[in-house]
Amino acid sequence: MSGREAFATMWAVLLTGAAIAQGGVAAPPEITDEQRAKIWTNEAELSWVATSGNAESSSLGARYLGLWVKERNRFEFRVGGIRAESNPSDNYAVGTPDDFEVVDPTDAELSAENYYLNGRYDRSISDRTFWFAGGGWIRNEFAGIENRYLVEAGIGNLWWKDGDDQWWKTSYSLTFTNEDLVAPPPDYDDSFWGVRLASDYQNRFGENTTYQNITVLDVNGEETDDWRGSMLNAVTVSINKILAMKVAYLILYDNTPAFEELALFDPDGEPTGDSVLAELDEVDTVFTTSLVFKF
Repeated sequence: MSGREAFATMWAVLLTGAAIAQGGVAAPPEITDEQRAKIWTNEAELSWVATSGNAESSSLGARYLGLWVKERNRFEFRVGGIRAESNPSDNYAVGTPDDFEVVDPTDAELSAENYYLNGRYDRSISDRTFWFAGGGWIRNEFAGIENRYLVEAGIGNLWWKDGDDQWWKTSYSLTFTNEDLVAPPPDYDDSFWGVRLASDYQNRFGENTTYQNITVLDVNGEETDDWRGSMLNAVTVSINKILAMKVAYLILYDNTPAFEELALFDPDGEPTGDSVLAELDEVDTVFTTSLVFKF
């Protein structure tokens, strides 16, 4: 299955789930009364950091969450990304020791970039159980992923709930993944089925502070050594009903990371004209501070 076919399959799953959903009495457990009343809610995050002078860098992060709820049906749509540029310090001087000019030969270079888009449909079976179907796409070329498409379907359980903004729930699903690597190794299988386990915990401290932990484990069902996980820890402090500040730390782990293609030099530092595939790091981390807008 190609990437486009996998993406088309994702939306077919979502539309089919929405089409068969009828009636009901209980909304998914984490939806607030205010969200039920509004049917559609929106949340956007924006972060921007820039430095200049002796060191020049800039980074931009953005995220959008759209949530639709009606009776015991729920649909969410997420899109976001991070882009960072930096200017490496490769300055040199031209002239004489007594009369020289400093030259900066480099422009800002891309140092980090990743994007994602996903959607998911949930339907409550009872106050403690729900089923879901969804899928998404990510691009993270610095981690060796040019495109990764994933579709999933499964069930979940609510283990603990206290009010409308405190809960712990887990989910379990079967997945199908199709991915395009920046530098694929020989005989690489770009499509495979797998298993996903996820935990979503949220608790409130005081009137304005919320902590959330989302942990996800993906296992390749055809090659179990190929597994990856992610853990997001986030603290949000509400300023008012519309605006909040958020600090988040994301850890990404890939037990069999992708590769990058590197030019090969001989021991004397001369280019050989050949290239080799080198394995990338297993762990990536992302730390963000952002403003959150709810509307």
